[in-house]
Amino acid sequence: MSGERVIFIVGVTVPAEYEEEFNEWSDTVHVPMGLKSKWIDKLTRYKVATLEGDSLLQGDHAEYLTIGEFKDKEAFQAWRSSPENKAMSAEQEQRWKGREWRVVKFRTLYEPMGCWDNT
Repeated sequence: MSGERVIFIVGVTVPAEYEEEFNEWSDTVHVPMGLKSKWIDKLTRYKVATLEGDSLLQGDHAEYLTIGEFKDKEAFQAWRSSPENKAMSAEQEQRWKGREWRVVKFRTLYEPMGCWDNT
């Protein structure tokens, strides 16, 4: 499926003392900075969901998940070297300098293998 959309997934766990600050910063600074680049189409953030009386969690997992969507691998590569991405990384480094504010569980690029839908 060459030339197809790709997703970049980052999963992190954040210590409780930084959670509120992390979420505020992610929503108001980090994600908006990421979306300034013409190369990224969409960013979505998730938090681990729980169901009352039921735990779906198995194995090691990330508490927070961010998914970036790109037109194709070339767009992802362009985004990685873009001034906007470099500015976003520099701001993140400055903001959290000297603090153990997260554990990156994974950072991975995925390409599609197939797509099905129920409509």
